[in-house]
Amino acid sequence: MRSKNPPRGLYVAAVAALTTLMMSAMPATAQTETILVSLQPNAVGYSASEGVAFDSSGNLYGVTSYGGGDGSGAIFEMSPAGGGTWSAPVVILDVAGRPESPLFFKGGNIFTTATFLGIEGGVYELSQGSGGWTQNILYDFQRRDARAPWSNVAFDSSGNLYGTAQIGPTHPDLGAVYELTPTESGEWTESLPFVGGGLTYGSNPLWVITTPSGNLYVATEFGGAYQGGAVFQLTPSAEGWSPSLMYAFPSGSSPCCLTLDASGDVYGTTFGRGGYNAGSVFRLKKTASGAWGMQSLYSFGNGATGTFPTFSAPVLDSAGNLYGTTSSGGSGGAGVVYKLSPGAGGNWTETVLHNFTSNGVDGITPYGGVVFGPDGNLYGTTYYGGLFNDGIVYELTLN
Repeated sequence: MRSKNPPRGLYVAAVAALTTLMMSAMPATAQTETILVSLQPNAVGYSASEGVAFDSSGNLYGVTSYGGGDGSGAIFEMSPAGGGTWSAPVVILDVAGRPESPLFFKGGNIFTTATFLGIEGGVYELSQGSGGWTQNILYDFQRRDARAPWSNVAFDSSGNLYGTAQIGPTHPDLGAVYELTPTESGEWTESLPFVGGGLTYGSNPLWVITTPSGNLYVATEFGGAYQGGAVFQLTPSAEGWSPSLMYAFPSGSSPCCLTLDASGDVYGTTFGRGGYNAGSVFRLKKTASGAWGMQSLYSFGNGATGTFPTFSAPVLDSAGNLYGTTSSGGSGGAGVVYKLSPGAGGNWTETVLHNFTSNGVDGITPYGGVVFGPDGNLYGTTYYGGLFNDGIVYELTLN
């Protein structure tokens, strides 16, 4: 099972080892990074691992993995203060159980998960009222369930919530996809559309997305026909959910972190393989026959262009460009923000928008991805770096 947040003591050795792999630097374009805040071990917490999210009013929300009131992390809010400045972060929830998934906004409320919430992890909702934010635990996983929810959450058009769990009900390493359905009483019931295992579909689901037609697309880390994980579809019916394979990846790939474009193409990342077994970005597209074909858009491995995509889905702009982060590599050895642009003949070009540098000020190791803010700029977080080496929240202006 993959750990998203490695021990903090490994940082120095990891950066030193990765820096020795660096090749001649690829020039970055003239983007401007602004550090909105340097995190530190106070009430807000430190080591942000899930990126940020925006509400409809343009307020920014983030997640810290440690610190906060009980030491298990917190969810914080920052508001634009005019003139390009932001308010100091304010905690809206001390998370007892370590938050482990990106924040998802729906109807003005926040949905996310915590691996150690309750008995075996839980899914919860935050809603804002006159007295501030209120937490409602939608489901508290039990030992008989799938356990340890830790990736993204997604909704279908009927209001059902989906996610993946690191531990399945039949074997601790296989994982599962869960569905939470709201009832008239306000409670949520759980079912399992998929339990990991088997040669065809793989095990340890890492990411799930919903489609307009009501299907689910799922990425599994291990297993599959070639033992490199798989992406498959779950189709609902009166009898339950039926899986069908979309693509089986070669050994060592581990696909993750899917996103869907308007034409129905699926984009995602892999943790392994690529140029130097340092990850890649791929696209799955239906052919004329109805089968899915896979195209590797970019293979990481040249240290100067970034290595190892982070545990986050790439984001698309209106022109079809992809944006994301790597946890290491770049000219500073501390990760990059990248842009992939489609070109003639189906070729894609990578541009490094920002190289994080271990200079005591900039962020280091972005474990979360980037999102577009209301102003069209990119926003994200890092796990280390900043004034206190406990991570930053940053804005990247796209010039």
